[in-house]
Amino acid sequence: MQDLGVSRPIKLSYAADQFGLINHRIQQHRHDLEARGFTVSWGADPARFGELREGFEGYVHPSLDPNAGARPRCGGFMWISVHAARRPVAVIAARLFHGRLEDMLHMRRLWGREAPTLADLAPFPARSLSIVRRIRGRISMQGGMFVDPSARGMGISTNLMWLVRLAGLRHWGEDWQIGLLTEETHEKNIHIPKYGYEGSTVLFADGAVSEGPRPDHSSEYLVYCSSEFAWDSLATSSGIESS
Repeated sequence: MQDLGVSRPIKLSYAADQFGLINHRIQQHRHDLEARGFTVSWGADPARFGELREGFEGYVHPSLDPNAGARPRCGGFMWISVHAARRPVAVIAARLFHGRLEDMLHMRRLWGREAPTLADLAPFPARSLSIVRRIRGRISMQGGMFVDPSARGMGISTNLMWLVRLAGLRHWGEDWQIGLLTEETHEKNIHIPKYGYEGSTVLFADGAVSEGPRPDHSSEYLVYCSSEFAWDSLATSSGIESS
C-alpha cells in the first residue's frame, strides 16, 4: 500500500515477516475490489474525507467528521474510498488517539462536546467499564463508512473495513482498534466475526441519556480489538468475502 501521507510516521518494531503479512493482506483486499471493477483511493486529509462523505447519506460520528469540528492531530487520520467509473461509491475513515479510553469518554474527546460523560451514565455497566479500562495506548477508531446502494452486495464493506484496519496496523501500530455502533447495527452481529473484531459491549442504551452523540440519542455499542487479537485474526482469516 502506498504512503498515506502520514507526515510523522510512528517508529514500529515489526519484524520483516509481520510487515510482509500486512502488505500481503492489503494487496489481497485491493485486488479483490479491483477484480470487481472498482478502484481504491486513500489519503490523510480530513477535509477531503469530509468532501467525500458529504456526497452520501447517513450519520458520521463527530470525532471523525471535520464538518462537525473534528480536528485530528497531524498524521492521525486516514480515509479510504472506493470508486466505480471515477464516481465514489464508498468511503471509510480512521482516527488515531493516544491515552486511556476511560479518560477520552470522561473528557468527551471521543463522543463530542454535546455527548454524555461516564459520570452521566452512572451506574455504568460493570462489564463495559472493565473493558473500557483495558483500552489504552495508541487507539484507532474506525467509522464513517457508507456504501452506495448501487454498489452493495459486492464485498465492498468487508474489504474496506479490513483495509482501514490493516492500514492502521501498517502506519500506526495501534494497541487497540475500536468502533462505535447503534443497537440496530450491533444486533446484526457482523462486525465481530466478519471484520475481525475481538468483542463488543454496550456503552449506553436507549433512554439512558437526554443528549447523545447521535441525532436520535440512540444507544451506543463499542466494538474493540487488541493488537494481539488483530495479529491472530490476520493469521487465521483471509477477510475476503466471496460474491
